[in-house]
Amino acid sequence: MTELTPVTVIRERLGDADAMRAVANVVGSADVAIERRLYSPFHWYRVSGSAPALFARRPVTLECLVDARIGQASTADPFAVVRDTVPAGALLPPERDSQDAEREARRYASHALGRGFKTIASFDLELEHRGVVHKAFWLLRCDGHGVLLDTTNGELQLLRH
Repeated sequence: MTELTPVTVIRERLGDADAMRAVANVVGSADVAIERRLYSPFHWYRVSGSAPALFARRPVTLECLVDARIGQASTADPFAVVRDTVPAGALLPPERDSQDAEREARRYASHALGRGFKTIASFDLELEHRGVVHKAFWLLRCDGHGVLLDTTNGELQLLRH
Protein backbone atom coordinates (compact mmCIF):
# COMPACT_ATOMS: atom_id res chain seq x y z
CA MET A 1 0.00 0.00 0.00
CA THR A 2 1.28 3.46 -0.94
CA GLU A 3 1.88 5.86 1.94
CA LEU A 4 0.16 9.22 1.33
CA THR A 5 1.45 12.51 2.70
CA PRO A 6 -0.64 15.70 3.08
CA VAL A 7 0.97 18.70 1.34
CA THR A 8 0.06 22.09 -0.07
CA VAL A 9 0.18 21.98 -3.87
CA ILE A 10 0.06 24.76 -6.45
CA ARG A 11 -3.09 24.12 -8.49
CA GLU A 12 -2.31 22.31 -11.72
CA ARG A 13 -3.36 23.52 -15.14
CA LEU A 14 -2.29 20.44 -17.10
CA GLY A 15 -3.54 16.94 -16.42
CA ASP A 16 -2.00 13.74 -17.77
CA ALA A 17 -3.76 13.86 -21.17
CA ASP A 18 -2.80 17.54 -21.61
CA ALA A 19 0.81 16.72 -20.72
CA MET A 20 1.04 13.93 -23.27
CA ARG A 21 -0.54 16.13 -25.96
CA ALA A 22 1.82 19.04 -25.20
CA VAL A 23 4.93 16.88 -25.41
CA ALA A 24 3.70 15.14 -28.59
CA ASN A 25 3.05 18.53 -30.23
CA VAL A 26 6.44 20.00 -29.31
CA VAL A 27 8.51 16.91 -30.09
CA GLY A 28 6.47 15.86 -33.11
CA SER A 29 6.03 12.29 -32.00
CA ALA A 30 3.07 10.24 -30.88
CA ASP A 31 5.33 7.89 -28.90
CA VAL A 32 4.78 9.59 -25.52
CA ALA A 33 4.30 7.83 -22.19
CA ILE A 34 3.95 9.14 -18.65
CA GLU A 35 6.44 7.62 -16.25
CA ARG A 36 5.37 9.38 -13.05
CA ARG A 37 4.40 12.60 -11.35
CA LEU A 38 6.89 14.32 -9.06
CA TYR A 39 6.33 17.07 -6.49
CA SER A 40 9.12 19.59 -5.94
CA PRO A 41 9.15 21.83 -2.83
CA PHE A 42 9.31 25.63 -3.01
CA HIS A 43 9.49 28.25 -0.26
CA TRP A 44 6.72 30.74 -0.95
CA TYR A 45 7.20 34.40 0.01
CA ARG A 46 4.90 37.35 -0.36
CA VAL A 47 7.13 40.38 -0.80
CA SER A 48 5.69 43.79 -0.01
CA GLY A 49 7.16 47.20 0.51
CA SER A 50 7.78 50.40 -1.34
CA ALA A 51 9.81 51.57 -4.30
CA PRO A 52 11.14 55.04 -5.00
CA ALA A 53 8.87 57.22 -7.15
CA LEU A 54 9.20 60.81 -8.30
CA PHE A 55 8.00 62.55 -5.10
CA ALA A 56 7.10 59.66 -2.82
CA ARG A 57 7.38 55.91 -2.47
CA ARG A 58 5.14 53.57 -4.42
CA PRO A 59 3.74 50.41 -2.77
CA VAL A 60 4.75 47.11 -4.37
CA THR A 61 3.73 43.49 -3.83
CA LEU A 62 4.93 40.36 -5.55
CA GLU A 63 5.01 36.61 -5.07
CA CYS A 64 8.39 34.91 -4.93
CA LEU A 65 9.12 31.19 -5.07
CA VAL A 66 12.48 29.77 -4.04
CA ASP A 67 13.21 26.23 -5.16
CA ALA A 68 13.89 24.33 -1.92
CA ARG A 69 16.13 21.89 -3.80
CA ILE A 70 18.55 24.21 -5.63
CA GLY A 71 17.85 27.63 -4.09
CA GLN A 72 16.88 29.37 -7.33
CA ALA A 73 14.34 32.17 -6.90
CA SER A 74 11.72 33.47 -9.29
CA THR A 75 8.75 35.77 -9.21
CA ALA A 76 5.39 34.16 -9.81
CA ASP A 77 2.03 35.21 -11.12
CA PRO A 78 -0.69 34.87 -8.49
CA PHE A 79 -1.59 31.22 -8.02
CA ALA A 80 -4.05 29.10 -6.10
CA VAL A 81 -3.02 26.35 -3.72
CA VAL A 82 -4.87 23.27 -2.55
CA ARG A 83 -4.29 20.78 0.24
CA ASP A 84 -3.82 17.32 -1.20
CA THR A 85 -2.45 13.94 -0.26
CA VAL A 86 0.27 12.63 -2.54
CA PRO A 87 2.37 9.47 -2.57
CA ALA A 88 5.35 9.96 -0.24
CA GLY A 89 7.67 8.52 -2.89
CA ALA A 90 6.68 11.28 -5.33
CA LEU A 91 7.88 14.07 -2.99
CA LEU A 92 11.36 15.37 -3.75
CA PRO A 93 13.20 16.25 -0.52
CA PRO A 94 14.07 19.89 0.24
CA GLU A 95 17.78 20.74 0.44
CA ARG A 96 17.55 24.43 1.36
CA ASP A 97 16.10 25.74 4.63
CA SER A 98 13.87 28.79 5.00
CA GLN A 99 16.76 31.03 6.15
CA ASP A 100 18.73 30.38 2.93
CA ALA A 101 15.53 30.77 0.94
CA GLU A 102 14.67 34.10 2.58
CA ARG A 103 18.09 35.55 1.75
CA GLU A 104 17.70 34.44 -1.87
CA ALA A 105 14.10 35.74 -2.07
CA ARG A 106 15.14 39.16 -0.73
CA ARG A 107 18.08 39.38 -3.16
CA TYR A 108 16.00 38.26 -6.12
CA ALA A 109 12.99 40.49 -5.31
CA SER A 110 15.26 43.55 -4.98
CA HIS A 111 16.91 42.71 -8.30
CA ALA A 112 13.56 42.09 -10.06
CA LEU A 113 12.11 45.34 -8.74
CA GLY A 114 15.25 47.24 -9.76
CA ARG A 115 14.84 45.94 -13.31
CA GLY A 116 11.12 46.73 -13.29
CA PHE A 117 11.58 50.27 -12.02
CA LYS A 118 14.86 50.76 -13.91
CA THR A 119 16.63 51.99 -10.81
CA ILE A 120 19.45 50.98 -8.50
CA ALA A 121 17.79 52.66 -5.51
CA SER A 122 17.06 50.59 -2.44
CA PHE A 123 13.67 49.12 -1.74
CA ASP A 124 12.02 48.80 1.65
CA LEU A 125 10.95 45.15 1.54
CA GLU A 126 9.13 42.90 3.97
CA LEU A 127 9.00 39.18 3.31
CA GLU A 128 6.21 37.00 4.61
CA HIS A 129 7.03 33.28 4.47
CA ARG A 130 3.75 31.72 3.35
CA GLY A 131 5.09 28.20 3.82
CA VAL A 132 6.36 25.41 1.63
CA VAL A 133 4.29 24.65 -1.44
CA HIS A 134 4.82 21.84 -3.90
CA LYS A 135 4.75 22.14 -7.66
CA ALA A 136 3.78 19.05 -9.64
CA PHE A 137 5.79 17.92 -12.64
CA TRP A 138 5.08 15.13 -15.10
CA LEU A 139 8.05 12.94 -16.01
CA LEU A 140 7.40 11.59 -19.50
CA ARG A 141 9.30 9.39 -21.94
CA CYS A 142 9.29 10.32 -25.62
CA ASP A 143 11.32 8.52 -28.28
CA GLY A 144 13.73 7.28 -25.61
CA HIS A 145 14.25 10.73 -24.06
CA GLY A 146 13.07 11.95 -20.67
CA VAL A 147 10.94 15.09 -20.62
CA LEU A 148 9.94 17.06 -17.53
CA LEU A 149 6.73 19.09 -17.83
CA ASP A 150 5.63 21.75 -15.34
CA THR A 151 1.91 21.20 -14.65
CA THR A 152 1.33 24.87 -13.73
CA ASN A 153 2.62 26.56 -16.87
CA GLY A 154 3.39 23.83 -19.44
CA GLU A 155 7.12 24.51 -19.62
CA LEU A 156 9.11 21.55 -20.94
CA GLN A 157 12.65 20.50 -20.21
CA LEU A 158 14.45 17.74 -22.06
CA LEU A 159 16.39 15.59 -19.61
CA ARG A 160 19.86 14.30 -20.32
CA HIS A 161 20.55 10.62 -20.08
